[in-house]
Amino acid sequence: MASVATNDNTPAVEGGAIKRVSKLPYPGKFEDINRIASEVLSPQDAFDGFKCEVSGMSSNQFQFSHAFHMGQSEETPKYALTTVFSDETNPPTAIGKVDSDGKVFGRFITATLGGRMFISGTVNINKDFQTYLGGEIEHKHPTQNIVVKYDANNTFAAGYIRSITKRWAGGLEITRSPAQRLFMYTLGVRYNRGPNSYVFTANNYAQAAMTYSFKKANAELATELQMMLGQTGLASKLSVGLRYGFTQQVFKIRADTEGTVVGMYEEKLTPSFRISFCSTLNYFTNDFKFGIGLSISR
Repeated sequence: MASVATNDNTPAVEGGAIKRVSKLPYPGKFEDINRIASEVLSPQDAFDGFKCEVSGMSSNQFQFSHAFHMGQSEETPKYALTTVFSDETNPPTAIGKVDSDGKVFGRFITATLGGRMFISGTVNINKDFQTYLGGEIEHKHPTQNIVVKYDANNTFAAGYIRSITKRWAGGLEITRSPAQRLFMYTLGVRYNRGPNSYVFTANNYAQAAMTYSFKKANAELATELQMMLGQTGLASKLSVGLRYGFTQQVFKIRADTEGTVVGMYEEKLTPSFRISFCSTLNYFTNDFKFGIGLSISR
């Protein structure tokens, strides 16, 4: 589905041009402090069985997508319809999704203060008619970013990050959830040097993660070490991933110390037709999955 400009990692925009008032780089959102590694190591793009997505645009402002899936995963619905409306002259964006499991999702995003502040609201209804309502306010500054979230369950989250030097950035995120009896604060530091990025995060639940990512031209490499101190001692997980893009093909592979190895290959056969293959292997449980996907756009 064609991408839509929303509240991503972009500094203040006025009149279609980026306005910078400092020589320091824009740090993005705190939750995206290790964005490259998250994209390379994310398990969400893995699939099994057969999937097909048909997407298109009925106008310059309206986009749609039909997704079909047949596989073993219970998390992926058999069918999902997604619609996106975006007005380029007046930045509000509306996103709607309904699937065969009876879930309904909607989100509205609008920008104010010349593109420096984004306000969004989200509603999510599951098949049992349980409703989630939430809101988010994001303020962008050329050298810092602030995000505040709140929902109907009284869950509150706030994240702040700023560029300290051209290479260093640091921030803090606080999350409070009375329903889960959770009060967590997370500290994060990022160091960039050329194509290399180093990130360290830690929270008050004795969890820490160290991430290294490399991005240059069409290649992206990422490693992450997660550590958690519990009643049984120190537990850790190491993940390694690589994504490389050719002219018409994209190759991605990742593996971790829990025994999972995932390989994906996608090829653009025509400007509007793509085919993809995915295989997942866990050598501890001897579990193997394979998937084929088609993507058609018009």
